[in-house]
Order: sequence, then C-alpha cells, then structure tokens
Amino acid sequence: MQLTWLSNYNTSSSDAAYDLVAYSDKILDPVISARVMIKGLLDGRWNAAEKGISTYLPTTGPDDLKNVSDKQTPSGAADGRCAMADI
Repeated sequence: MQLTWLSNYNTSSSDAAYDLVAYSDKILDPVISARVMIKGLLDGRWNAAEKGISTYLPTTGPDDLKNVSDKQTPSGAADGRCAMADI
C-alpha cells in the first residue's frame, strides 16, 4: 500500500489505529496496509467521485457483494479466520 498526500495519511490514521503522519512507516505493515486499503476501497476516499467499490459491483446474482455483512467470511474461510470484522 502506498499513500500519497498528507490528507490521505490523516484520513487513514483512524483506520490504521496509528498516527500515520507521525509514524508513516507503519503503513508498511501488511495488516495495517490491508486494513487501510480495504476501508479506502469501501468508502471510496481515493476516487474523484468518492464512491465506494460497491457502487461498481453488480447488485443481483452470485456476485452481489453489497449485502455482505462484516460478520461474514470470504469464500473458502469456513473456519472464520479471515472475518471482515477482524480487518
């Protein structure tokens, strides 16, 4: 994950649970960068339209990701080790 601009470090600090302005190297941690990237994709903070990824996904059928709760796990993670709530 690469962040640019001070405002992106400020915005992403709450998702990272670290002050990324003061400790910018924390974004190199895979867990922190994944958390920031997923949250950013979900809320659309990095695109000009400020629309999250669900805007661009299908709304019906097997690929309907708009209705995934944060308690559900990704495909193949039946044991729950990768629950969205853990991200």
